[in-house]
Amino acid sequence: MHTTGKLLIAAAAFAAFTGAASAADLYVPPASSPAPFSAPAVSSWDGLYIGALIGYSQGTANNVDSSTVGQIDTTGWQLGVQGGYNFHISDNIVAGVSADLVWDNASGSTSTPISISEQRNWDGSITGRLGVDLNGIVPYVLGGVAFANDTRTNFVPESVSTTHTGYTLGAGVEFALAQNLSANVEYRYTNYGNQDYAFPTAGTHTINLTDNSIRVGLNYHFN
Repeated sequence: MHTTGKLLIAAAAFAAFTGAASAADLYVPPASSPAPFSAPAVSSWDGLYIGALIGYSQGTANNVDSSTVGQIDTTGWQLGVQGGYNFHISDNIVAGVSADLVWDNASGSTSTPISISEQRNWDGSITGRLGVDLNGIVPYVLGGVAFANDTRTNFVPESVSTTHTGYTLGAGVEFALAQNLSANVEYRYTNYGNQDYAFPTAGTHTINLTDNSIRVGLNYHFN
């Protein structure tokens, strides 16, 4: 083969090689598709929950059948457990039932005209609840039956303990803190009703108990 022919073949091969290299350089791989957007999980209020609470109460113990000893004011701390079950009755309306049992340190006394003291021992309630689901916040109202065990000590001294049954009404708001954790703050007015206290020597007296309390709770939801 003549030298000229060899040069032509070499030039053609070089051109083909550089063309392929340029084409490779120009290739741009397609961009990978972005991961699909995932909205944050919305807390569900439906289901069973259990929690703990702390509160403070101001109340009265009123001797309704005596003009000698009238009203005793009581104050004290509350510490207890609570739990219940929630369910949606529409897209944003949440209903539920709840119960609580509380150690209650509300107490008070009077020395005019005679020495009388009052001590709340424990209280509890079973209530229905109705709220509005605002995603992570649920304002609600509640109402139901309430119980309290109370001790009155007179000047003899004699102590009598008995359990009252009445009603409670309140309102509050619950906040989602995490997937299964929430906190609630609520106000309650409770009238525990009248109950007779039969003292061995001082006779029987009818006492009415009422209470205003603020409570803060922390709840775990099983959903």
